[in-house]
Order: sequence, then structure tokens, then C-alpha cells
Amino acid sequence: MSALIGNAGYCADRQEHLVDRFLAAQVDGLVIVSADGGTDVGAQARQAGVPTVYVHNQPVGGQGPAVTADNAAAVRQAVDHLRGHGHTRIAFLAGPQDAGPVAWRRATWEEAVAGTDALLLRCEYARAAAAALTGRLTVEGAMPHALITATDEQPIGVLAAGRGHG
Repeated sequence: MSALIGNAGYCADRQEHLVDRFLAAQVDGLVIVSADGGTDVGAQARQAGVPTVYVHNQPVGGQGPAVTADNAAAVRQAVDHLRGHGHTRIAFLAGPQDAGPVAWRRATWEEAVAGTDALLLRCEYARAAAAALTGRLTVEGAMPHALITATDEQPIGVLAAGRGHG
């Protein structure tokens, strides 16, 4: 048994290309971490008789099984946790555009902090971008004390820059 792995870098066109290649290789199944805004490539696989499951995000109109997080509950829990520690100004670090799970997380955060002095920050969904933003905000004395990030890559950059700045 072999496992093939392809990285589309969240690019919908590249994702379609990889699915075509995997189907041509006659794979037994596909696990897809879906690119936002892409087509339901799982439909193409299912039509070819190949079982498919989405992980993290299912494209709009996607029909196959999906394993996803409860984004709204997670953000509400994060906001409640930070409030429980006395934070009243809770920032959210989003990406350059908000689609799929990031959009759901940001919308829930906006509802949870409505009427407060909350701060929406933006940077690319990358460690280096989050580190650069954190470094700049720290030097300016503007780094928020409570922050929720949109992705799993951003907090690594935030923490690395925070440590670098003491």
C-alpha cells in the first residue's frame, strides 16, 4: 500500500490538477483539504468511483462527507476564555480575504465582541507575515493583549515574534 500526497497550497486550480493526476494514477480514495472558492473536486472523484472525504472545509455546494471543526463554538469559547481572564479588547487576526472557515470565524468573533473596542487585524496566512505584523505592532506599542487568530499558522508567527521582542 502506498500513500500519495499533493500540496495545492490552497490554490483551486492546482487542487483540480492534483485530483486529475491522482485519478489517473487510479487511487483507492482521496482525502482533500479543500481550497476556498474551488469546485467540488470530490464530485469528479465520486463520479469515477473513488471515495472522497473533505477535511477542514467543504466547497460551497459540496456533496461528499466532510470532517470539519465547529468554528462558531470554538471562537465563542475563545472569546469567553479571554473575557474570563479580564480582557475586554479582544483582537482578531484574519487574512487578506475571508472565505470559508476564516469568514465563519471572523463573523462569530464580530458577533461576540459587538459593541466593544475590538480590533480586526489582517496579514497573509503565514507564520512570517504574522511575525512581521506582531513585530511592527510591538515596536509601535500597539500589540493587543488578547488575540484570536484565524488559522493555525498565524499564532506560530505571533508567538515567535513575541518571544523575539521579549
